[in-house]
Amino acid sequence: MIVARVRHAAAAGFILASMAGCGHKGDPVPPDHPTPPAVSAFAIERTGAEVTLRMVLPAPQPDERSSRLYDRVEVYALTKREKDPAPTPVELLASAHQVATVSPPVKEKTSADEPPAEPADVTISFKDTLAADTPVAAMVRYYAVQAARGKRRGPLSLVLRVPLDSTPAVPPDVAATYDERVLKLSWSAGQAGDRFLVDETDAAGASPTLLTPAPIEAASFETPVEFGRPRCFVVHAVQSHAGVTIVGRPAAPVCVTPVDRFPPAAPADLVAVAAEAAIDLSWTASTATDVAGYLVLRAEGANGTLQPLTPKPVEATAYQDATARSGVTYLYAVKAVDRAGNDSAISNRYTVTARSDKR
Repeated sequence: MIVARVRHAAAAGFILASMAGCGHKGDPVPPDHPTPPAVSAFAIERTGAEVTLRMVLPAPQPDERSSRLYDRVEVYALTKREKDPAPTPVELLASAHQVATVSPPVKEKTSADEPPAEPADVTISFKDTLAADTPVAAMVRYYAVQAARGKRRGPLSLVLRVPLDSTPAVPPDVAATYDERVLKLSWSAGQAGDRFLVDETDAAGASPTLLTPAPIEAASFETPVEFGRPRCFVVHAVQSHAGVTIVGRPAAPVCVTPVDRFPPAAPADLVAVAAEAAIDLSWTASTATDVAGYLVLRAEGANGTLQPLTPKPVEATAYQDATARSGVTYLYAVKAVDRAGNDSAISNRYTVTARSDKR
């Protein structure tokens, strides 16, 4: 009994000492095996037979153990008939329904001289390509993801429901127009709730480059015009609901090579001053960005017909007419010429009489 009491007292002392140690001042020490974090954002996009999953895990805390929170994300999927009940989490988490294990991106090591990088959310993506013989009529595929490390697993994400036979209609009446500033695509709006994605492609609709990072609501899209450059575009309708986006088939490519037929803005504020044996002209530049130069026009008499005085455009916004004859009245105007050869309207007209010869 004495031995037992001694043992009990020693055990009690150890427990009390441990409890006292837990109350010491200072930052708490994180557990050696923390629970993996929950996925903070989970979204899916289906285009035909390709289903792209994007998941975000919250930024780790800036401590030395943060990199050990998880080492992978497990992806689960199950296809069922549309009329059947949705799977329970227990049913979905069966090992037979795990379709992928995705590793997070590897962070590059920084040198000792560089300050540590700020913690940031980690975005992970996975593409699930459905087999060609996958039945799709009245079928739904359910997805969920879960962060894990070793045998420890974090909370299951939301279960997202992806219809396999629902596809938005192809946008009709896609057309391209342009002016001197922008190239504009427009099309007829489809069914209620449709939004749209625009890709730049080749004439066959291949090698797409997404121009709209997020779906747009308007049935039109504008991009800066580039004269002389052939460009082709396709438009997709998309439907989004509860974290799932379904992308429809693209409309046929619309191709256009913009041609600059647009005259530049006219120069303004023309002034002509009679100088010794010449007439000096100056004006305010055209506001167009593609001006190649200016043509100076002249006529004899206040009501004469303007004719080009300069054989080719001058780049400056000033010109000296050294051919003016003493005592003759002249009418002047200026017009801008752009790099495509388009002439602007003429500037204001200005009448001046050359100085008489000295006697």
